[in-house]
Amino acid sequence: MKLSKREKYLLLILFFTILIAMYYKLVINGQLEKINNLEQTAKIYRAKVKSVKKELESEANQDIEYKILNEKIVNLSSMLLPEMFQEKIIISIDEMIKKSNINGNILSFNGPNIDTINREVENKENDEYLMKKLVEDYYNLNEKVNKNTENKNESTKTDDKANESKIEKMSLDIFYTGRYENLIKFIDLIQNYDKKLLIKNLNIIRNSNNEISGNIKIDFFAVPLLNLVYDDFTVWNFEENYGKQNPFYSSKVDTRIEKTNESNKVSYDFAMNVKPYNSDLPTVTLGKTNDSQRKTYVYADSPSVEDVEIYFSETEGKFFYKYKTGRDKYPRDFNKWVEFNPLSNSINIIIYTHKRNSENDMSGVNIKLYNETNKRVFIKIVGDDRYRPRVNVVGESGLVDIVRD
Repeated sequence: MKLSKREKYLLLILFFTILIAMYYKLVINGQLEKINNLEQTAKIYRAKVKSVKKELESEANQDIEYKILNEKIVNLSSMLLPEMFQEKIIISIDEMIKKSNINGNILSFNGPNIDTINREVENKENDEYLMKKLVEDYYNLNEKVNKNTENKNESTKTDDKANESKIEKMSLDIFYTGRYENLIKFIDLIQNYDKKLLIKNLNIIRNSNNEISGNIKIDFFAVPLLNLVYDDFTVWNFEENYGKQNPFYSSKVDTRIEKTNESNKVSYDFAMNVKPYNSDLPTVTLGKTNDSQRKTYVYADSPSVEDVEIYFSETEGKFFYKYKTGRDKYPRDFNKWVEFNPLSNSINIIIYTHKRNSENDMSGVNIKLYNETNKRVFIKIVGDDRYRPRVNVVGESGLVDIVRD
């Protein structure tokens, strides 16, 4: 049978069609199924990656929150004694007595003992109990981390214990004689002591020659230090001379040198702390000095160099400031300014930092300072690495002086 040319073309087309169909069924169809399966697997892995990223972001946020809480707790606990070191307390009180030029005799110590803090007295809705708030934040953070391991019974017990706060307490009774202005100075020294002391009772009796006498009772409170805190209160230098060579000789103390030293001290308006990333505290902490509640503080926590911007301005003799890190800014509305009164003829900033602990320690700050005032900004950097500085002032405008100690 002889096929025409047209039939031959049709047979060739049929043959190639059958060949393509077989190739599709045997090869391409299997590859398409594999591609579909791989796409489904890719979707699953993309969802897992997204979930892991969220967990990592959550852990990073919890880590910085943990460090900030640590910093606030360290600040609050530093106001109290680290422990009842009676010998150091006696030395501190004796120095206050000498500086105030009052005649004081320590009558007795009571304690130390564990005292319960009564919160019912301060049970007001509008009052802010800062330490209680920090403890609640700390517990809430721990609950996020350990939410799968805690049970309801344990949390109930924790709540019961949290309502009962205890602290170590010791009382000191002093009999004093002297002039009224000396007593006022002694009280002022107690109030300005770097640890919080409480004058529980004060008795004043007028004597002859315009002198007064009486008893004063001072309460001391102590909380244990965290492992990350160093406090030199318990450091005792045995090589120094204490007391008098002649215990029966009495004389008035000349405090002119001490007053001169006090007047020569620099009063700092702002303070910054720059730490390594492996610290339990944030790598960058910046705020106004004497801000015990940390309302003006901003933080950052980065394994690399953090950019910090600080601005000062002056309007009609009034001074203003604002600053920010990569994480925080103060004030929150950065278009606004916050007024402040410089403590001296210059605007003073002190920066505490640490030497590098390894080659991988890369954390630090680049400070951009903009001074639009007629005052000079004085920056003192303490403890920085000599060869690989952790703190650098990379941009500045206006009058700025930088000193490294």
